[in-house]
Amino acid sequence: SNADGTGLRQLTKSDGTGKLFARWSPDGRSIVFARFGQVLESISLIAADGSGNISDLITVPWDVYQPTFTPDGKEILFGSEEGGLVSAVWAMREDGSHKRRLTAAPIEAGGPDVSPDGRQVVFYSQQNTPRPTQIFVMNSDGRRVTQLTRGPSVSLDPSYSPDGTKIAFQSGPSLEESGNLFIMNADGSHRKEIASEIGRASCRERV
Repeated sequence: SNADGTGLRQLTKSDGTGKLFARWSPDGRSIVFARFGQVLESISLIAADGSGNISDLITVPWDVYQPTFTPDGKEILFGSEEGGLVSAVWAMREDGSHKRRLTAAPIEAGGPDVSPDGRQVVFYSQQNTPRPTQIFVMNSDGRRVTQLTRGPSVSLDPSYSPDGTKIAFQSGPSLEESGNLFIMNADGSHRKEIASEIGRASCRERV
């Protein structure tokens, strides 16, 4: 649909699979998403205008989720349970080839977002677990993993600002109560709550 909600049109048809986590390609021509069947799951592409068929980039018998393009459109990052892991961040080329794991098993990483310059990846830990999640950042090659948030709060679903200087994320005392929105600098400093679960904006800052 258009940015104002008009022009809604259906891109995919009912085919017995669920379709989640849609993200645009940088050139606006395609949409990548995760497709869930009864047995197999896929990271898939479809033309943004709905023309053509769904193209499955990878089809696997384990969970794959939250795909996102790199800013140059050459790679797709996603979460996966491949190898018997609870969760890890993986990367592959835009055609589904050259898969590689970026995060180590103990982090149980998910929800990746790539900085606008393509140099950094922000993600959260403890994906698919009930344990408190925290936000991490790493180089796009998986090196120099750095934890940005700490403490008893649950922090997840990070997203870079268009200029790459800020990260928005949701946080709260538990997974069930993580509906407060925060922003922080890309290095994790100066956290500020901008919206609470009850809709009140806040200016509480944390260093």
